Amino acid sequence: MKLGIYLGLGFACLAEAAAPEVIPPRLPIENFSTSHNVGNPALSPDGQTIAYEINRGDGWVLALQDWATGKIVICPYNATGGDPTWLSNERILYGRGASVDRNGKNGRYPEYMPKLIAARFSGAKPSEFLGVEGTRHHNVIVVNTLDELRPDIQFSRRRVANPGNVIGWMVDGTGFVRAAVEEDEGGGKTRVIVRANEAAPWVVPKGLDFANDKIRAHWLSADGRLLYFSRVTPEGTWGVYSYDLEKQQEKELIIGHTKFDILPDGAPFLAPKTREILGFYYVTDKLRVIWFDPQMGAVQAALDQILPHRTNTITSVSDDLQRMIVLSWSARDPGVYYRFDLEKKELKPVLPKAPWIRPAQMADCFPISYRARDGQLIHGYLTLPTGRGPKDLPLVVYPHDFPWERDQWVYDPQVQLLANRGYAVLQVNYRGSSGYGPSFQESAYRRIGREMQDDITDGTRWTIEQGISDPHRIAILGFGFGGYLALRAAEQNPQLYHCAISVGGRTDWTIKKEYWESLDDIFKQRIGDPEKDAVELADNSPVNHVGSLQAPLLLIFTDWNVLNVYNPSPREDYDYFRAFTKALDQAKKPYEVLDKHMAHMGSDDMGNFSKTKIELLTRIDQFLSQHMPMDVSAQPPPTAK
Repeated sequence: MKLGIYLGLGFACLAEAAAPEVIPPRLPIENFSTSHNVGNPALSPDGQTIAYEINRGDGWVLALQDWATGKIVICPYNATGGDPTWLSNERILYGRGASVDRNGKNGRYPEYMPKLIAARFSGAKPSEFLGVEGTRHHNVIVVNTLDELRPDIQFSRRRVANPGNVIGWMVDGTGFVRAAVEEDEGGGKTRVIVRANEAAPWVVPKGLDFANDKIRAHWLSADGRLLYFSRVTPEGTWGVYSYDLEKQQEKELIIGHTKFDILPDGAPFLAPKTREILGFYYVTDKLRVIWFDPQMGAVQAALDQILPHRTNTITSVSDDLQRMIVLSWSARDPGVYYRFDLEKKELKPVLPKAPWIRPAQMADCFPISYRARDGQLIHGYLTLPTGRGPKDLPLVVYPHDFPWERDQWVYDPQVQLLANRGYAVLQVNYRGSSGYGPSFQESAYRRIGREMQDDITDGTRWTIEQGISDPHRIAILGFGFGGYLALRAAEQNPQLYHCAISVGGRTDWTIKKEYWESLDDIFKQRIGDPEKDAVELADNSPVNHVGSLQAPLLLIFTDWNVLNVYNPSPREDYDYFRAFTKALDQAKKPYEVLDKHMAHMGSDDMGNFSKTKIELLTRIDQFLSQHMPMDVSAQPPPTAK
């Protein structure tokens, strides 16, 4: 294995864009209501069977396809809720706890199933796995999927009782739970605890206590001697290291990048049988991979030669590494799953993820970067509508949800819908986003509506300076936290945005006193303390700045509000939403509302996207067409009366 690897990669640029293509036809909303109807393939350990989820129109089910004959067995139980996981060559776990033999027989469909944390360890029966029971601070139990699982017998199966506030467990190759991640009372910090054997006490290894909050533990080696964790490298990004649990000392760097975090957006690729690190997937401007294993590196090179100008991701392998499942995809193509037989040197398509999508009709997405007003380098993505050229385009600014996550170069159905309608789409990884080192992320803590808002504004102005966007046809759209950012952008820069759309955006950051105790330390750390930061939170609340609004608003209330992690009470958030519309009425500001209070916006129990999702996208499409039409002369943003 090659160790101590540091990586550095350049960016693609807009100059690489191909010559203008033909403008595609206007496609139906339903084409963009979901990203795929085939997903999560998993190869059996012996490589004889491919399991995958498929939506046949009446819900998601599990399909088991024989590698040699192509024969498919359909397992009808709902396959949503969990990726297919082989417990052995003969049995697979899928959905919300269903399990079945590979011939489709002996199905078990319990109402409750503990969450899987480890399978295929030595000594386990072919139908067993290790799971967790309970709430956040759970216990470890052994589950036999052939038994009828009942709550009254769970305790007898317990393998490890939670010693305190453990929120994550790590298991070696024998099934021994040797390490765990424990949080403090406030939930804001974590530490690692380990034990030498079943009878030994839990102890904190040197350097892995609460005091070191720049360490995140991830997994154990098969023999349990090494703990793999990420910490901040001297370059200021998250790299991956190993720790010798017997000697209680940190070992060498496994992989790091000079500009980008390896984790949490990336992932190791482990040999399924030995847990050897074969390679690492990580994200820079795009998803990248580095292989430590020469054979896997050679396979990747061959795939990239056969399927050029695409991202070719190995998603599953057999134990002997001779058979593989490959997803070949791009930002304008959800992708096609292939099966690769190394011994036969044979690559065959299995299924497209979304067969209704024609990549030639989709839009290209380009990684971009620019300097914010204070000199900070900001990264993002710009999607250009096919066939229209990168000049004087109507633009939709699309800030991402969850301030600690990030946008990536992927196929995004909502972005492609906007591009199909003729809009360029700007996605900004504003300050607070993951992937660029903890300093970049933490610079936005307790400063919502400040620098992160400037980053979005500066990115919008950058597109104007480059001649890409028409300054009189710019909208901003966001879901969840992105919806909040859209509202504040329209308030702070009323002359910049022609219209704004907020789906589930929070309108008031002040928290009622009766909900203070329900807030965890993460809210206080990243958003603000409701008592100490009350003035700052109020100043960053859209409800207190409606007077500065000029652009028309579309406000959508749905489960994006209800499921918001920053929301201590769904009822409180709905009250805030109604208070915001009342403030708009009093200020006589133009707005439209789609109120789907408590309506489900995601997929239903069978994995089908609800009518609410299609209704939402239709309303967004209509609102943008009304306020930023493609076929009339551009008009400046409206002026407040």
